[in-house]
This record gives sequence, structure tokens and C-alpha cells, in this order.
Amino acid sequence: MKSMSSKESRWSSTRRNLIAGSCGGIASTLAVHPLDTIRTRLQVATPGTYAGALDCARQALKNEGLFSLYRGLAWPIAAQGLYKCVMFGVYGFVIDRLKDGKDKRPELWQLALAGGAAGGINSLVLTPIELVRNRLQIATGNRDGGFAVLRQVLAQGMRSPPSSLASSPVGMPVVVQTMRTLWRGLPATLCRDIPGVSAYYLFFEVANRRLAKRKQVEEERMSADRARESANDASREPRSVKSGGGSDGASKTLCTLELAAAGALGGCGYWLVALPFDAAKSVMQTAAAPQPLLPTLRTLLREGGLARLYVGLTSALLRGIPGAAVVFTTYGTVLAYLEQADAQR
Repeated sequence: MKSMSSKESRWSSTRRNLIAGSCGGIASTLAVHPLDTIRTRLQVATPGTYAGALDCARQALKNEGLFSLYRGLAWPIAAQGLYKCVMFGVYGFVIDRLKDGKDKRPELWQLALAGGAAGGINSLVLTPIELVRNRLQIATGNRDGGFAVLRQVLAQGMRSPPSSLASSPVGMPVVVQTMRTLWRGLPATLCRDIPGVSAYYLFFEVANRRLAKRKQVEEERMSADRARESANDASREPRSVKSGGGSDGASKTLCTLELAAAGALGGCGYWLVALPFDAAKSVMQTAAAPQPLLPTLRTLLREGGLARLYVGLTSALLRGIPGAAVVFTTYGTVLAYLEQADAQR
């Protein structure tokens, strides 16, 4: 019975993470998609095409209208719930396993490991979705939707199957080539998201703990002040002024603004670590023909050195910081609501 109870509790925790993560992902996409479009266009453009993020946005608005910045929105909106659900679900599951059911705060290495695992598994979901989204975002005169672009990508991939698949069993070349086509850029996505998502959660949790500690110190100081005032008030019972565990419990809960600030730092950490591989992935997924990761990185470095890999950093941070703030704020709010609802059952 105890084992069953533990399993049920673990499943409840995973379920809450899945739902809260989905809500956070959808809210984030609605908030920052135009900045995502600008970042992708900057990354795949020939050097000198744009003077920066503002120039890219100005040209898009002038030549294509406001809708151009929201191109490809329906595709990530439909998918955000899925891959944020996967990311937060895997993260929560791995953390629970590493803690082995014990009610204790995870160590930083456990957070990094869980984040890396979440990023790696999430890459399998993200790659085909971002392939279609990126092509939608850079299409300057095309009004095709996500499924039309998906059909075009598959048709291009099927026209020239690799000769190495010629001797494969009947039916397998098509299956393998379809996977190769849809998961183009997977190595870059893995290199981006394993360390990137690890940094995402680490930066968030470190900021979260610092803010919670500061809040606890302030509460203890306020409690001590009240205790001194009460000590001089003969009409009060001495036991009513103890500063015990109540403030400690309260300090664990951050307000919305504090949660958003911690989430923003998580987004900053992600893009500082992940952007070079994100630039390579964008180029790989929008190129006319498939190209490997290392030659793509070498080409980008030859074009402009390390700065070329960080093209779009401004728009990435402008997108990532508020985006992560929205994700973690929504995630924390929904998670707290679900935990409260489960506790009342």
C-alpha cells in the first residue's frame, strides 16, 4: 500500500508538471513570437542584409506588413503545449527520481542533470516543428501555411533519397528518408538544448533560491520587530509573538513579480549558452540542401567569427527574457493551483 501511494504521488506530480508546462509554453508563444521571427531572419540572412533587430523589424513591417512578424504562429502554438509539456514533464520526473521520493530540495547538479535530460528528449519533439516554423518565418512573399510548407519539405526530401539507402529493405528507404528530412538539424538542436535547458533551470533555480532567502530574511526581521513591540505590550500573551516556522513556510512562496524575475534570468542563461548552436540550426534547416553541423559552424565562423554565431542575440534576449518570465510565472501559478486542488481532494 505504501508503494502504491508513492507511485500515485509521483504520477500526480508528473501530471501537474505536464499541465502547468503546457500552459506556460502557450502563454509564452503568444507573448513573444514576433521577436522569434526577427531572430530567425537575422540568423539566416546574408551578413549586411540588416543593420540589426530594429532594422529587420522595420523592413518586415514596411515591405510585408504586421502579419509578417506573426508568420508561423499557428504552428508553434499548436505544438507549444506539447513540447513544454514534455520539457517540464521530463524535468519533474527526473528530479523526482533523483530525490528518490524524499521531500528535500534538489542539489544544483541534480537540477543540471534533469534540465539536460529534458532538453535532450525535448529536442526530438522540437526539431521537426522548428523546421517548419523557421521556413515560414523567412518566407518573405509566401502565404503558405504550416501544412503546405510541411508537404513541400517532404517532397523535397523524397526527390533525392541517399544512395546509401538503396540496399535497404523494401519500404525502409521512404521511412528513413522521411525521418532524415523532418529531423534535419537534430544534432544542432541537441547541442543547443542539452546545455541550454540545463542552464535555463539552473539560472532560474539559483535566482529563485536567492529571492526566497532574501524574502525569508525580511520576514524574520519583521517578525523580530513585532516580537520586540509585543514584549513591551503587557496585554499580549508571550507565546503569540514567536517567530517560529510560519515565516519560513511563507518565504518559500514568491510573488508573481519575483517569479517573473527568476524566470527572466533563466531565459537569459538559456540564450547565452544556446545561441551559437541555434544559429547553426536555423541555417541547416533553411538551406536548400542538407548540411552537417560542423561544416555549418565552420562556415559561420569564417563569415564573421564568434560574433556571427551570436547574431540575433539582442532579439533572442528580448524574446527569451520576457518569454521565460511568462513561462515560469504561468507554470508556477498553474502548478500552485493544481497542488492546492489535489490537496483538497
